[in-house]
Amino acid sequence: MKKPWMDPGRCREARNTLRGKRRALKNAVDFGLNDLDLAVQVLELQQPKQVRAKVKDQDVAWACPTCEKIIAIEYKDSPLSQIGYIGNYCPWCGQRLKK
Repeated sequence: MKKPWMDPGRCREARNTLRGKRRALKNAVDFGLNDLDLAVQVLELQQPKQVRAKVKDQDVAWACPTCEKIIAIEYKDSPLSQIGYIGNYCPWCGQRLKK
């Protein structure tokens, strides 16, 4: 059974619902707005984003699309073909990644 927080469509729907509720609450009461902001940020990180390739000469560095930190480097003319690991999430900011 797929977990609801792992379904990008469900996360997008929940994020949009929370944003709407936050706008409605902002005019009425300032209670719990920080918690809603945090929930929206977490749901935004669950939306998979494509890693970015930064090419220098023939070497390729793969960067997180959110924090721009280097996740892995591929050296074309080296026995170390890849340094680092591109997992499902960025190790620095937690952004869900598409490869």
